[in-house]
Amino acid sequence: ANQGVPVWVDDGKKGNYSAGHASAGYDVFVSIHHNAVAGNAQGAEAFSHAGKGTQADAALAKAAAATMATELGIRDRGAKLASHGVTSGARDAGVRAAILAEVYFMQDQSPPNPPASEFQDWSRRGGEALGRAIHDWLIANA
Repeated sequence: ANQGVPVWVDDGKKGNYSAGHASAGYDVFVSIHHNAVAGNAQGAEAFSHAGKGTQADAALAKAAAATMATELGIRDRGAKLASHGVTSGARDAGVRAAILAEVYFMQDQSPPNPPASEFQDWSRRGGEALGRAIHDWLIANA
């Protein structure tokens, strides 16, 4: 739902660092992804930058993973650290918080993974949950 927070969406056609760096002037940067691996895996997780990340990034990543997992009824894989170029660029752009969110694993397997026919619904619901986590983080860190 619209919470009165200005949002800018980019299609990611820039390089990873450039995409993150383009977030200059915004409070929060989130790069949204969907995991895919061989084998039966499921869960939501979020990453902050291993070298440049802040406590704010870690807190948002933790909240994002938990909120997406609860909404989708999947495992909360938690907040993790990685040196993704996209979050590096956002940190260098001076945003207050920068994360990379992995909403769910996309492979079409037996439960608990969604069948391909449910990817759109899971993406919508996971995205809305991510939006709630961001909104709640903004309110808590006003």
